[in-house]
Amino acid sequence: MDNKNIVDIILSSIPDRYKRPIKSIREVALHNKYTDALWDKKACSNVTIVLFPSAYQLNPSSATLCKLIDKKIYFPSLGIDGIFDPEKLPINFSDILVKQLEPLFPSEAFGCCGSYLECSNKKTCVHIDPYYASGCMYKKSLDAGKIFYGANKNV
Repeated sequence: MDNKNIVDIILSSIPDRYKRPIKSIREVALHNKYTDALWDKKACSNVTIVLFPSAYQLNPSSATLCKLIDKKIYFPSLGIDGIFDPEKLPINFSDILVKQLEPLFPSEAFGCCGSYLECSNKKTCVHIDPYYASGCMYKKSLDAGKIFYGANKNV
């Protein structure tokens, strides 16, 4: 399997909510060999993402989602647990991608948006831009199971 196919597999594994704001996702080969605690002087590419400009991301820059090494997908922040064979991805790979995607384009922290009641009733953030929503303090509460409003209020 070549790296283009691996990038396509990654893109197809990204949930639509996180895929919509993405302008491009591509492989960028590194000129130097990659070395860390798990890899020693290996040829490597970065998988980079660029978002469309929006009201929430005025000038988005590119960000590295993961690395491609030896035909494997590698998330360095996850260490040994971050190495995935693209032909044998775990069933929760989309969830793993979301956890890696959310912090890529950080936004300033804010309390919550006008959708807090809908978020509460659905027990999850519904903001149209999931990258901007990563700065929502109420989202952090929802993710921790603390719901302050609506039918599911538990705090």
